[in-house]
Amino acid sequence: SLDKVLQNGLRHGTLTVILGSTSIGKTMSLVYFTSAAALQGIPVLYISLEDAKEVIDERFDSLWFGATGIEERLEKRELTERYNCKIYTEYCSSITVSGIKALLDKYKMYGIDIKFVAVDYGDLLVGEGKYKDEHQEQGQVFEDLMRLAEKENKVVVTGAQANRDALAKRIITLSYRDWE
Repeated sequence: SLDKVLQNGLRHGTLTVILGSTSIGKTMSLVYFTSAAALQGIPVLYISLEDAKEVIDERFDSLWFGATGIEERLEKRELTERYNCKIYTEYCSSITVSGIKALLDKYKMYGIDIKFVAVDYGDLLVGEGKYKDEHQEQGQVFEDLMRLAEKENKVVVTGAQANRDALAKRIITLSYRDWE
């Protein structure tokens, strides 16, 4: 159903933002999208601005393999690598969109052409200019992410935090008649 709504999935050169309140499942949605891309043989980069690399890797291990011991997870990870499932994870406590571009260039330098980028969360990215307020900065960050996706021809997916006021403003459903 999601592929149908997205007109056959996420497309290269686009930015997709998962918006929701705290603990709604934005991070796990990013993990699912990233895993789906990796299972199709697409090299993916998952960047977290909150969780340490070990926590990120545990989320993927849990999704793919369930709760298992470290030895079993390592064996299973070797199996995923054999089947060309490439998920690269990075933890960055602070990064700009230019920093993401530099990471993509670094991977490319090592022969890894990342096609899918997940950023957990886009609203934690740092702006690269002078702004009147944080809303203007955040808007610019998302525009820069969109341009990065388009210019580099990557699928870029991110999550963004919404407060209760923002979520109450407008409810969007999958029913077309509700959009009118």
